[in-house]
Amino acid sequence: MREVLTDYRLGSREVPYGRAAPTVADLAVSLRVPRFTTVVNAVLAELKVEGATAAREVHGQNPKVAAFLGRRFHGLTSIPHDELKARTRGVRLVVRAGEATPYANIILRCGVPF
Repeated sequence: MREVLTDYRLGSREVPYGRAAPTVADLAVSLRVPRFTTVVNAVLAELKVEGATAAREVHGQNPKVAAFLGRRFHGLTSIPHDELKARTRGVRLVVRAGEATPYANIILRCGVPF
């Protein structure tokens, strides 16, 4: 069986743009609607996640989101925020939430559930 991996970024207001930018699913209805945690929980119910990467800065700048990520993703990889932004250019899909707190972003590496 061949496993197919795809990267998705879930996050807040900052998304890549331009000709080479990934597809963006903009779920933001208004400021803080829907929340990052709500979108992540919904996506996790539908996808097989092989790995997750977040900005290292979330741990010091956004303790609530850091705690949430720690509970939801065992083995979470942390990298500098600038590197996370650079990696976003290579993902297949960006899901934008209405979140308005710093570093509420994550890249998910997904497989198939069979």
